[in-house]
Amino acid sequence: MTKVNFRVDLNLLLELGEELISKDEIAVSELVKNSYDADATIVEVSIQNDSIIIADNGNGMTIDIIQNSWLVIGTSFKRRNTKSPMGRRVLGEKGIGRLSAFRLGNSLTVKTRSERSDLIELTMSVPERSSINRPDSPSSSMDAFASELSIKPPEKIFPHNSSNGTILIISNLRGKWDEDKITKLKNLLSRLIHPFDASISNFSISLFAEGVQQPLEPPEQLRNPHYSINVNVSNEGLYNGEVKYRDERNEPVTSSISGKVIITDSKRKKIELPSVSNGGPGPLKFKLNVWDRDSPDLRGWKSDLDYYSGISLIRNNFLVVQPKTDWLELNMRRVQNPTMRLSTNQIMGAIYINSDFNKNLLDKTDREGLIENEALHLLKQIIYFLMDKLEQIRYRARQSRRLSKGTVLDLIDSKPLRDISSKLPKESKDLLLGFADDLDRTKEEIEELILGRDRMATIGLLAAEMIHSGRNALVSITDSYPYIEEHLSEVPESIREKILNLVESGKILDTMFKDLNPYLRFRTRTETNINISAMLNMLARLYQADFRKSNIELQQDVDENLSFVANQTDILILLTNFFVNSIYWAPRGNLENTRPKIKITARREEAGVIIDIQDTGPGIPEEYKDLVFELGVSYKVPPGTGIGLTMNRDIVNYYGGKIDLTCNSEMGGARFKVILPTKEV
Repeated sequence: MTKVNFRVDLNLLLELGEELISKDEIAVSELVKNSYDADATIVEVSIQNDSIIIADNGNGMTIDIIQNSWLVIGTSFKRRNTKSPMGRRVLGEKGIGRLSAFRLGNSLTVKTRSERSDLIELTMSVPERSSINRPDSPSSSMDAFASELSIKPPEKIFPHNSSNGTILIISNLRGKWDEDKITKLKNLLSRLIHPFDASISNFSISLFAEGVQQPLEPPEQLRNPHYSINVNVSNEGLYNGEVKYRDERNEPVTSSISGKVIITDSKRKKIELPSVSNGGPGPLKFKLNVWDRDSPDLRGWKSDLDYYSGISLIRNNFLVVQPKTDWLELNMRRVQNPTMRLSTNQIMGAIYINSDFNKNLLDKTDREGLIENEALHLLKQIIYFLMDKLEQIRYRARQSRRLSKGTVLDLIDSKPLRDISSKLPKESKDLLLGFADDLDRTKEEIEELILGRDRMATIGLLAAEMIHSGRNALVSITDSYPYIEEHLSEVPESIREKILNLVESGKILDTMFKDLNPYLRFRTRTETNINISAMLNMLARLYQADFRKSNIELQQDVDENLSFVANQTDILILLTNFFVNSIYWAPRGNLENTRPKIKITARREEAGVIIDIQDTGPGIPEEYKDLVFELGVSYKVPPGTGIGLTMNRDIVNYYGGKIDLTCNSEMGGARFKVILPTKEV
């Protein structure tokens, strides 16, 4: 019997280095990680015309380590020794990272020395690919890999004259390192360790291109964000941390935040965060710095913020390389809610995880990003949840400081008048101070007007386009009304009611478009007799498919004869927005196997007509009570337009009424009570 065993073809070794690492800059970063694992405090990367040199002042290697670990592909050495001698959690565990060198070049020289040992020099050279892949050679032996190991006297050749360390010299480069590739490497190395994290300041990276050092750290200006959040999240989903910002007087404010993370799973069902043993992402730390790009103190620094912006995923103190900067899709999130949400180009942040505690967050084979699984989905949900906390605080702060007032009004300044008044007699002084007070009040009123116009400008353009397109599409439908009504008796009775509903709804839509037409906006508003019961019944028929889909029970307590005089479009928009919101939220509450419900009541009281709508949804957090009526604020997943409740507030204000909001009603969800001091019929 002859014993046989596997042999490894040289092609496999080369492919491990070339194919498992997707880009040249990632290959360099893999070798830098090895320096970190070796307890180096300094690593220098030098890109030259014909070589790449990576030098560190780490522990260096002995003959034994080189022969029994470094030269053993797939070694379990780091899996067995997860901590470095200095206590660092090692980054490379698969034992193939050093093969990155052969993606970069065909020749490698390793110079290394451990403490109190001789200098070891190892040279390795890959044969030409044409000789390896010859058609007459079925396989290529590892012996084709030219290598030589030699011992030399100690030299202080390592960074900062250190007596020990490792130097990798990669030559016979396989590709040209032009300006574009060096820029990509510079960007990646600048993100390998989050630049504002002092906890790992004992490891620095330097990059040289043709002898010229390349800056890797952001400018000092970007160390002073307008807002920041620093939060720890436990394995059980409890978060605790603080938010920092400046108030309307430019005074620093620190606000503590804590609670339990409530998120949605991949099926958009609201859940508590599962522990790592149950498939969750595990504990993490989240730091985020935010800038208002319209702020004057960012002038001249926006391009730097663009360069360093984004949220990095840092594992064991090192970057998990992502295929794109906006891997959290924050820009898409902002498009859906531009008033509240942050975009990638105004933030710098990091998520910190650990291999020992976040075992469900797994690297893709090519080292770019994480495997798409439930743990990654939940991690993203955690970040959205925490960013929402900061976004709420930022929104209020911006409202207080009125950053969007416009710079023209800055020219209206009462300070010179007040300064002059101090030198005048009392009578003249009081007169001038009174004038200054009037000037300040007028400026404030103009600023309020500008804010309102700015807020509505974008939605106005969208509405104009919708009305123009909608009315054109409706013409073909409204032209059919006479024919439908004339031949209704010929239609089977089973579908006659549905056709009548369509006709009735179409007529109402036609009226709405006429009322909303921007070219007729300033005409007299038509007010008619509104029967609230008939309008609610029409909406119930219009949305009956949605009620069936979510098995929602609609409860109405409305007097059939309750009527009042108002603009039909206003009231229809008001009721429709409440309907749509309740249809969305009612099935998402804590139902405990009960059917989702929407309850609407309407009655006349001394104050006017009272319309009350509530549902079995999850309700609204108390801290968001003042925000839900603001334009662009939406808590739906995916986010809605954030327009509906803003329109409702404006409609009710027009009639001199008010909306009372109960965040958590007896049914569980939010409760809106509208008081309209309308005219009686």
